Amino acid sequence: MKLQAEYLRANFSGTSAGGGSYECGIDAYYANLAWLVTGERYADSYCGERLRRVRPKANFAPGKSCCGAWELGLRYSKFDAGISRAAMLPAQASFPALEPALPMPGFWA
Repeated sequence: MKLQAEYLRANFSGTSAGGGSYECGIDAYYANLAWLVTGERYADSYCGERLRRVRPKANFAPGKSCCGAWELGLRYSKFDAGISRAAMLPAQASFPALEPALPMPGFWA
C-alpha cells in the first residue's frame, strides 16, 4: 500500500494593469492512497533516483489465470484560488458588449 500527499500555499499581492490592487491566496492539496491488489510491491519499482513501472508477477493473458497487475486507488484533492476579477480592476471600469466578428446566422440570436 502507498500513501502520497502534497500541500501548497501561496500568497501574493500587487497592482493590476488597470490600476487596481489585489491580494490573492492559493491553497491546494491532495492525498492519494493506492494498493496493488495482485501482490506486487511499489518498492520494486524504485531504482535509485528513477521510478520505473510496476512489473506484474504474471503477464496478462486472456482466458488463463494470469491477470497482470491490478491497482486500486483513492484520491482526494482540492484547489482554491481566492482571486476576484473585480479586485484587480479600478472601480470605474466598464466592459464593452461582446459581438461576433463575422455574422453567424442562428448562433447569435
